Parts: sequence; C-alpha cells; structure tokens
Amino acid sequence: MKTKKLFSFLGLVLVQMIFVISVARANQIQIDISSLVNADIRTYTGGTNYPVAPVTLTDPSGVNFNLVPYGSTPNSLGVIQTVTAPSSFDVTTSTSIGSSSKVYVLMNSAFGVSGKNIATLEFKAANGATDSIDIIEGTNIRDHYNDGYNNSATDILHTFNYSSDRLDEYAYTLPSSFDNTTLTDIILSSTLDAGNPNGEAFLAAATLVSPSSSVPEPATIFLLISGLIGIVAFGFRRRTE
Repeated sequence: MKTKKLFSFLGLVLVQMIFVISVARANQIQIDISSLVNADIRTYTGGTNYPVAPVTLTDPSGVNFNLVPYGSTPNSLGVIQTVTAPSSFDVTTSTSIGSSSKVYVLMNSAFGVSGKNIATLEFKAANGATDSIDIIEGTNIRDHYNDGYNNSATDILHTFNYSSDRLDEYAYTLPSSFDNTTLTDIILSSTLDAGNPNGEAFLAAATLVSPSSSVPEPATIFLLISGLIGIVAFGFRRRTE
C-alpha cells in the first residue's frame, strides 16, 4: 500500500515536470521567412523527398522550426537561396531576447566544396549590437543532397533526413551585447567564393530561443527527475520508520 502511494506521488511529480518543460518550450519564437523565400527545394536534386510545406519540424531537444511553402506554389518547400555572389537577404524581426540567447537555423547549400567560405550570417539588435558568422563548407554547412559534393560538416547539431536529402540544424549563441534587447535583423549574404561548385547557401527556417524559453537538455532533465525521486523516497522512508 505504501509502495502504491509512493509511485502515485512520483507520477504526480513527473506530470508536473512535463508541464513545466512544455511551458518552457512554448515560448520559442519561430522567425517568419515566408515573404523572402525565393526558391522551392522540392525542385532540387531528389527534392521530392522533402516534406510539403507548411509543416513544423521538431528536433530531439524540442526546438521547433516552421517550414513555409514557396509562395502559392502547390506541393512546395520554400527557402531563402543565395545564388550568385554577392547576394543578401534581410529577415527583419522584432523579437525580444534575454541573455545568452541562441538562434537555431536549418541551413544547407546547393553544391559545395569543403573549406570554401560561401556566405555570412549576420545578426543585428535594436541596441546597435551586431554579430556575424562565416558559413564555411565542411564546418557549418554542407550540400543538401548526398552525392559528389561536400557531404560533411563538423558543427551540425541535428539532421532531418529525407532519403538522400537533408536539412541540417545549427545553433548560434548571441554574444552578451545582445542581452535584454530586441533582435531586429538576420542577414544571409553570399561571398565571393559562392557559386557552382563552391556552394550556394540556403536558409529553410530560423528559431530564437532565450533563457526564459530555453529547452532543457535531456541530461539535465534526467538529473532533476533522479533528484526528485531520491528526495521523495527519502521522505517516505522517514514517514514509515
């Protein structure tokens, strides 16, 4: 009987924890790129393997990405595609961020030669803060299709696989100069190295996650659950002695 009460109480604790975690995830901000998409990657090599937008993808840690169609084109999946150097796309946002915020992106390239610097991803804030990252084949971008071009990258956080096609996820931590301000711009620009075969970067989705809406890591969740179970078990033992 006492064992049943213990497990009933633990069940209640776990339900409450799941609720807290789901609330934390609910505050993520998915950046809307629908007005800027200029290509349909379902027309690329093997592209019919990709899902038809609109659709939401969720990575293993719970970060959500909203994929959008290519305008009114049926059975499409729209992306912001850099084509020739230099080209630039400004995703204007008005999203408040806390400290140590991260921007998660789904980004790949058409073509790709390892080591080539094919694009720059720049972030701007309302307080004047700026930050930028070089997009380098083999480091933080690779070809969307598994064929003869660059098929590896060291900084991939997660990959959504669709047969021989893929969408790779990367995470960028904004510097402290972005703390407690508003993210106003995400700018994807191609470089002089961009093109066929070096690589043409495209952005499929972007999501902002701040500390107040951060996604708990699985290890952190496990330790928290274990600690609560230990505390509860100790409490029940004390009551039954």
